Amino acid sequence: MAALTTVHALTRMAVVLFAGLAVLIALDGLVLAALYAATALVGVLELLSDGAAVAVLPRAVSARDLDRANARIAGAQTALDGFAGPPLGGLLFGWAAAPLVTAALGYRAVGGDHRPEPVQRP
Repeated sequence: MAALTTVHALTRMAVVLFAGLAVLIALDGLVLAALYAATALVGVLELLSDGAAVAVLPRAVSARDLDRANARIAGAQTALDGFAGPPLGGLLFGWAAAPLVTAALGYRAVGGDHRPEPVQRP
């Protein structure tokens, strides 16, 4: 069951990583280098976790159910990585950009292109 422990440890590491990013965002301390490092680390963790998940299957399920379990893992990875991930990423990006767009539109509506009247001197 060492492989199962590895999968849980990798999952916990990813959760801690995302929590750290959330704290940095909340404290307005997120820099681009930290985001790049987190992205690279998440990629490595996903690679290790996917491999460990497949490796633990022969011990977690019976030999009769191994094909079905492999198919479920492959199906879940395909569905989440290929179909659910991109729209969810777009939605999160849209939510993050919404305050900026709202502020820009509000500025235009209030008079962003308004030019002050020239002052007439007597």
